[in-house]
Amino acid sequence: MFGRATALFRDGKYGMARRVLQKVKTGPNLGLGHRARVYIEICNKKRARKRPKLVTQEDYYNHAVRLFNDGKYPEAVRVCNRGLKFDAEAAHVHYLKAVAKVLSGKTTGAVAPLRKAIALDPDLRVTALHDPDMESVIHTKPFAKLTAR
Repeated sequence: MFGRATALFRDGKYGMARRVLQKVKTGPNLGLGHRARVYIEICNKKRARKRPKLVTQEDYYNHAVRLFNDGKYPEAVRVCNRGLKFDAEAAHVHYLKAVAKVLSGKTTGAVAPLRKAIALDPDLRVTALHDPDMESVIHTKPFAKLTAR
């Protein structure tokens, strides 16, 4: 059972690992019980770190940036959507959402957020033209049209 828990832990499934470790903790093997308690503490800390408290639009944006930097583009898009509920006029959030969609392969879904971002902040047109993350699509028809002057 301890082996299963450590495998879950290695896979980043801290909640599931913690549930299995709770059983190991109260088992007959005192050594494993102690190790299980240590792992449970680590699981608690990892889970707390994974779920930051998001209160403001900027909290959501910063969390989306973190997810984006970790290569978790679909999750970044979801967090951007939640942040936009606070302020639908946040151009930088629309822009991040567009870039995350491009990098996750959802290029057609990236057009609308990029259009909105540029409408709110025309300087983002130049940013998009020089953004290496947009390089693969910026000269294709819908994107070229958005960035043309």
